[in-house]
Amino acid sequence: MSDMPKNPNKGASRTEDILVKIVDMENELNRDIEKLVTLKEDILHSVNKVEDIECQMLLEKRYLLFQTWEDIAADMGYTVRNIHFIHGKALKMIKF
Repeated sequence: MSDMPKNPNKGASRTEDILVKIVDMENELNRDIEKLVTLKEDILHSVNKVEDIECQMLLEKRYLLFQTWEDIAADMGYTVRNIHFIHGKALKMIKF
């Protein structure tokens, strides 16, 4: 403890610094969200170019719905091994 006067702006400066950091982080987060939305649109566009409906469905389930290989196999009525085969076929159909 000291009887020396304290800087009255010390707390305000710290608060201002924190608020600036928060705004910077929000801006960075918004930029990241925009990048992810653009990436998802690009993936959707690529998936929709695949003419084989079964391959298109598999790509959608994996890369847009984030389903596991096991869930995709169960949904589509195939073994996981068959799903991997169809996945390889589907990837070859994507035009970049």
